[in-house]
Amino acid sequence: MVRMPLRQLAALVLILCMARPLVPCPFCSAISSTLSQDIQESHWAFLATCTEPADIKDDNNPPIHKFKLIHQLKIYSDRSNPPASPSLEANKENAAPPTKLDDATKDESSDKSTVEVKLADAVEVYSLQPYSQDQVVLLLGNTADGITDWSASEPLSPKAQEYLQRLVKLSEEKGENRLRFFLPELNSTDKLIAIDAYNEFAIASLELMNSLKPHLVPEQVVEVIESAQTSNELRRLYWTLLGICGSEKNLDVVERAMLANLANGNGDIGMDAVFSCYLVLGGEKALEKLEQEYLIKPDSSYTNCFALVSALRVQAEQIKEIKPKRICLSFHHALRRGNIAELVIPDLARWEDWTVIDPLMELFSQPANGQKQSYKIPIVNYLRNCPLDEAKVALAKCEQIDPEAVRKTSVLFPLRK
Repeated sequence: MVRMPLRQLAALVLILCMARPLVPCPFCSAISSTLSQDIQESHWAFLATCTEPADIKDDNNPPIHKFKLIHQLKIYSDRSNPPASPSLEANKENAAPPTKLDDATKDESSDKSTVEVKLADAVEVYSLQPYSQDQVVLLLGNTADGITDWSASEPLSPKAQEYLQRLVKLSEEKGENRLRFFLPELNSTDKLIAIDAYNEFAIASLELMNSLKPHLVPEQVVEVIESAQTSNELRRLYWTLLGICGSEKNLDVVERAMLANLANGNGDIGMDAVFSCYLVLGGEKALEKLEQEYLIKPDSSYTNCFALVSALRVQAEQIKEIKPKRICLSFHHALRRGNIAELVIPDLARWEDWTVIDPLMELFSQPANGQKQSYKIPIVNYLRNCPLDEAKVALAKCEQIDPEAVRKTSVLFPLRK
């Protein structure tokens, strides 16, 4: 029996995982990296208290603060090449005795023996952030050539300190159990905790969020959505959560949001999440209303049409409560408006809907009249990928009408041999 080296086995596992990637929430954008990611990418992570804050207004001296390491969150994980002890001070007499780690931070690869590391009494950190005596921060360190560079977070509240200690114990948790940990923290009064919880949801897939349905209460979700204190980013996430746990009873909540959007000038941020929630809760009846109000109505705003197309795309490719063929019919309405047509033509080609050659040629043949015809390249690309003989005839007509558009398309989208 041939044994595969551990390094090769790990690479194989990574490839298999990449074969079916989980797409992050399409309606959320992470504000920053998560604290877990920051800790994972660092060699060392500690809670530390400021013992000697620097005067950042002193132009004659660099702003170097001193911190005492008080709680170890992470140790260097590469046992084959351990760095020097995380100290910036050469005086070993000042080093504190070895500190045992909590059970949750022990390295299983160390034969379950107690992992110890010498903590320095103080480390020096260059930072323009003002600190005060005894303030606690998260210190992250990276070691190279025996020297550790440190970075310090903003001062942490007692609640944030406790959160970080619980967070590192979560490092081995994945899937639903991990995401459940962050659910109650989304509305934390501590800004650092609330942002970190939001970022964790932002990088989670819709598939994973769906697993939280038993733990979501629609009334509580609606309360957050309708609160004036809720940020735009968080509200978009909660529209997604309402789509997961809500029902037809909640359609009035979504309709009120759409009416408010129209009253405010059709430009509210986050309407893609609102439309998506409406489609999930209302099905094809909701889709028909959205078609009439936004895709068919000639004076509907481009911003809202863009948001609706985005929501329909997610519906077709990820949520799939409404059949993709039905969504293709919705996109057909968009072909009557050039500025919206360019949004949907690539989708129709990707979904292999080859039934719209005639309306596309009608659109392509329209005189420019000084208007930008950015839909021409998507039309040509659609025809080049269509397997029907009718498309070849239409493509020849396009070359007669606008040979430059055909040339640009071939340059931007070379066909695969």
